[in-house]
Amino acid sequence: MARYGSLGATFQLARLFQGCSLIAIIGMTAKFISSIVSSNDTPPNVLIGTISVTSIAVLYCLITCILFLDNILPFLACAALDFLLLIALVVVAVILGKPLSYLKCNTLANLNDKDATAYAFSSHLSSELASLSGKIDYEAWIGASKPICYETKAIWGLSIALCNLLLAEDKEILIQLNIDVLTLHTDATAAEDFLGDPGVMLFE
Repeated sequence: MARYGSLGATFQLARLFQGCSLIAIIGMTAKFISSIVSSNDTPPNVLIGTISVTSIAVLYCLITCILFLDNILPFLACAALDFLLLIALVVVAVILGKPLSYLKCNTLANLNDKDATAYAFSSHLSSELASLSGKIDYEAWIGASKPICYETKAIWGLSIALCNLLLAEDKEILIQLNIDVLTLHTDATAAEDFLGDPGVMLFE
């Protein structure tokens, strides 16, 4: 960390907050999927996509932290991968938040996960496809109970926070890359000036 100063500290703090947020998202999403599967229903695609993206992101954060501590992290590649991860998290946040932004959790009933899953499924029995496949409709499910609504909004909020952290981290990495490039340029210029000085005799 001493090698990169405040930028290195910022990188590690960002990774720490990202890891905590990702673990929280995985825990809540896994709980939802487990409760739906235990009711012999199929979880919404958005939940499966969320836990897939966040699980990959946790592994990526762990690997980059190890590489950073060993001073072998390729910053340019890391910035590119951060940007790709940012795109995936933006997609997750948009899909999660599209119906949530219009939902008021305090007006919903206090049902537990299992009862809410049954309610969400029964409320869409009129849909022949849903009744045949057993897939829970995401928009109906998040409005089935107050706890589910609040926890899903927490996942949505953490996803947005992760997007902001990744964006800020990319900025820090690009700043570090610019500093490294400027340092190399300065060293090269100084070396050229030194070698080009007629008063300097390399060989006598």
